Amino acid sequence: MKSFIFHATPAGSRLLVGAATFGLLSSLAGCGVGGNFNQALNPSAALTTAQGRVHGGNQPVVGSNIQLYYAGAPATGSGYGLGATTLIGSPVTTDANGAFSITGKYVCPTPAAQLYIVATGGNPGLGSSVNNNNLAMMTALGTCPAGGNLLASIPNISINEVTTVAAVFALQNFMAAPATANNLTPSIGAPTTSYTAAAGSLAVKSAVVGMNNAFTTAKVLADITTGLSPNTNYSYATPDSAKINTIADILSYCINSDPSQSSNCSTLMSAVTPSGSKLAVDTIQATWYMAQNPINNISALYALVDATPPFVALGTAPKDWTVAITYTPTTAGVATVNGGYGLAIDAYGNAWVANGAAGGAAANSVVELGVDGSTVMQPVTAFTASLTGGSAPQFTTPPAAARTISGPKYPAIDLNNNVWVTNYEAASGTTAAGTPTTGSLATFTGSAASAAAGTGGGSVKGGFFVGSFPYSVAIDGSNNVIVANSGSTSTNLDYASVAKMANDGSGYIYSTSGSTAAPNRLIGGSAGSLALVVLDNNPNVTGGITWVLNAQGCAVVGKYGTASTKWGTINQFASSTLAPTSGSNVVSSFSNQTVGAGAAGGNCGSTSNFVGQLTAGGMATPSGIVVDRLNNIWVQSQITSSTGFDGVSYFLAPTANTGIIPTSYTVLDSNATPPASGVTPIVSGTTLRKGSVLAVDGNNNLWAASQTLGAVAELSINPATGATTFYTPGQNGTSSPTTNTGFVHNISFSNGLAIDPSGNVWVTSNGAGTYTNAAGVAAQPDANTVTVIVGAAAPVITPMALALANNKIGQKP
Repeated sequence: MKSFIFHATPAGSRLLVGAATFGLLSSLAGCGVGGNFNQALNPSAALTTAQGRVHGGNQPVVGSNIQLYYAGAPATGSGYGLGATTLIGSPVTTDANGAFSITGKYVCPTPAAQLYIVATGGNPGLGSSVNNNNLAMMTALGTCPAGGNLLASIPNISINEVTTVAAVFALQNFMAAPATANNLTPSIGAPTTSYTAAAGSLAVKSAVVGMNNAFTTAKVLADITTGLSPNTNYSYATPDSAKINTIADILSYCINSDPSQSSNCSTLMSAVTPSGSKLAVDTIQATWYMAQNPINNISALYALVDATPPFVALGTAPKDWTVAITYTPTTAGVATVNGGYGLAIDAYGNAWVANGAAGGAAANSVVELGVDGSTVMQPVTAFTASLTGGSAPQFTTPPAAARTISGPKYPAIDLNNNVWVTNYEAASGTTAAGTPTTGSLATFTGSAASAAAGTGGGSVKGGFFVGSFPYSVAIDGSNNVIVANSGSTSTNLDYASVAKMANDGSGYIYSTSGSTAAPNRLIGGSAGSLALVVLDNNPNVTGGITWVLNAQGCAVVGKYGTASTKWGTINQFASSTLAPTSGSNVVSSFSNQTVGAGAAGGNCGSTSNFVGQLTAGGMATPSGIVVDRLNNIWVQSQITSSTGFDGVSYFLAPTANTGIIPTSYTVLDSNATPPASGVTPIVSGTTLRKGSVLAVDGNNNLWAASQTLGAVAELSINPATGATTFYTPGQNGTSSPTTNTGFVHNISFSNGLAIDPSGNVWVTSNGAGTYTNAAGVAAQPDANTVTVIVGAAAPVITPMALALANNKIGQKP
């Protein structure tokens, strides 16, 4: 049934508007319907010299001061939120229609400078003497053109609450925290440190890349010309516009008021300011606090939304204020993401996605997305493998070099910004031992810069044969390629092993070269067993440790499970030689029938030499592993049953080359049965259920995706005590994906999660869920999307190999 909405016009009459035309009315509301209706439709008609307008909700803001800034990079930026410089000697003032012109008032310092424009103070249509000193709004304009003429590239600039929300949420990681020095003068900047590695060719100012990309994301969130969200110029992007508009409505509660006659602004400033922080004094600072503290005072802030708000608000309070974008990139109208599995972020913030769907558009392929979510490399479905590098020398008759990407799983990006993707496949060849099964890696030439708008993408390069059924791949700090081979049958080539080769495919070795028994071989291994690899910089082992997680190491009838319960194992190898540590093959004591001892014969919990050590950390069907800045390891489990448990375990780094883990902790989802006394489930409604992938951000916080809840959790742990802190959304619960509120954001059965240099969290969807896109078309498949949670994490150096080479895992650039 078509819905109809009443909307007030400037004259106070009411129009009956169909749902199809409501977007126009909401557009007018944000562009100053309360000022002059004709000018809202055609801003340049009445004031030909106008370059922009400032509106507080429906009202033009008169007498507002306009200043143009360029962000503090690359010339003067020395840190986050530092180095911003004004470009207009004396601020321009808006006229009676809220209009202004800055033409000829500034000169761009360099063509690469990122610009933002700020409106402060002024009268939002209340009375001739009113000046709202709490009013501060901004718009992220982006790269200054080479000629310094914004008028040619952005003829109309809108500054309102919506553009403010878009700019602040996208750029929050690069803005100075509220302080007296930046009252009404928001400062944006990024450190200019360049990261490189002797083994590669990258030399990247990661923080500057992240900040510049964030300016692009701000434009996706809201159109800087119309002041509206969504921005229809990005037809494939569906931002959380209702939440953006709701936050804008909350800001308008202060912006459209007279502080001398009301307490609106003081109420807002008090509500957004976290305990112990400097009180916000302007609405940009208020927005920053909401972005950085998205579960603070939700109900109190939502109560500030007017009964007839200027922007279309959510009907109920959200679970948090995080803002996401659902990207459905296409080419000629056809989706280029299909069942996204793993993903990785390159040096410039571009995302590489392994499409794991078996049929339909972009099935079983690799695609590259730009920083704006657009397709910059079309889906690649085939490559040519080397017949000399990798494991090829082991064959007397190698498999065919022409390979189809039949089972893409996880990408990794090297120190030359080239991309490696595991192809979980069977490829027959002949060796002296018979006819084994092997898998392959596809390789791609990466982009040379941040790509956007469908241009600047990489291309297929080639590939190499490795062992059987490779599932996960990583690049070390010396640009070597390390892959986890998941094959479980002894007649397969290099089965249940970790393999290593140089970046050109030479020098291939694998952990079973000296022995086909544990600890060289990955313990356990069964049909469908999945092995994931992650690297650290542990100083106690030369070259660090290569950790390989076997998701289905073995099955036992134990105290906490049945014969069908799959208990995982961790195997540790010296990254330089692939020699196992003496304490390798780590298993959970929860899997043992009598904790601390078990039957011999190689099962989990065994006291035989197949098992290096038992730990209290749980690993029941583990599906994700990641290392943090302390070289400690997070592992995620996914049982979702009355006899198992869902959650994450934290293993402290070995303090000697034996690989012995001194301590571990387990954090459970609330639906789990505690596997041991003293292990308490966390608060109800957290999102560690049926976990999949993990990532660590620049604050060393863990990000974990839930498959069954379609949500993401953020948490940290105290290594000394095991005390766990949940951030958004962990301590705030979850909500139905159909409401598009809370930290759900249309994520469906994710197998991929990564954080970029802007602090955005990228999440794939591989499930059967649906969403309604920005055009209002319902039942769109989540499997064709990648979701980006904007600025919610702390920025990181990408790729991970570059962070590893610079010992910056879990730290900001």
